[in-house]
Amino acid sequence: MNKLIAAGIGQAAKDTIIAVDAYPEYGLKKKVEEIISDGGGPVANAIYTLAKLGIDTRISTVIGDDPEGNYILSQLKIEKIDTRFVIKRKNAASHVAYIIVEKKSGERTIFYKLCSGREIEPDELSMEFFRNISFLHLDGFQEEISVFAAKYANKHSIPVMLDAGSYRSYMERIIRNTDYLVTSSVFAEKYGFDGSIKKFRELAAYFKRPHLTVTMGEKGSFTFHKGMIFRTPAYRLKILDTTGAGDVFHGAMIYGIMKKFDIAKSVRFATVVASLKCRDFGGRRGIPSLKEALWHLKKFKEITYYF
Repeated sequence: MNKLIAAGIGQAAKDTIIAVDAYPEYGLKKKVEEIISDGGGPVANAIYTLAKLGIDTRISTVIGDDPEGNYILSQLKIEKIDTRFVIKRKNAASHVAYIIVEKKSGERTIFYKLCSGREIEPDELSMEFFRNISFLHLDGFQEEISVFAAKYANKHSIPVMLDAGSYRSYMERIIRNTDYLVTSSVFAEKYGFDGSIKKFRELAAYFKRPHLTVTMGEKGSFTFHKGMIFRTPAYRLKILDTTGAGDVFHGAMIYGIMKKFDIAKSVRFATVVASLKCRDFGGRRGIPSLKEALWHLKKFKEITYYF
């Protein structure tokens, strides 16, 4: 049997999580409860999730030649992610994020600065990156390399998932070559989505992709898959921090698809893994083992509603 390999192109960051009991009003001082460092970035978190669940992984991203870049690399290597295709730019500052987490609600506010080094050019990415990969994941932060990689994967029958978390004017160039379009409600709202099944149907018809999932946080998600539509509620747990939950959802959903789960089970599995992540601060510290995730999945049976 051929080895399953998932690859990702997109952002990797160093996150600094700052926990407070409640978000302060503008202009006030606030005591900090905890300060935690963690790896971050949409694609990096998704790939990290896949690696922790037991899938071989590789990533292409841009970092700077600074201590933050070294930290980003060291965190990826914890789960033995293949980092041969990470590009380190000279005299550049790496992607960093400062995340304020309100402990009483688990909600977060993110302040970030992207890597100052130039984006990956298509001719910089070795074709070895695509060798034997079973799945490609993109976050769309880097336009030209994302368009190139999606087209290449599509041409070579490699499934592609796009994490459309934030709206960017060029995203539809990537979407055209995407098999699995997974968006946040914030992205979907740019296209008229209002949380209703009617608007979700319109969204699926507009994008014309084989698969569309819109995640809605505590309201769960809507999924269209090859003509079928269903809604999956959230998996209820005590939430400490929602940072990276969407990224982890994408990684876990890719796991389910790669392991030939049916699509409803893949979405339920992603929902469970993302919820479990929220038990701890940061985008990665709470990611469960495969054994724990599957145990929780067994409890999460009655909650997919079909339309």
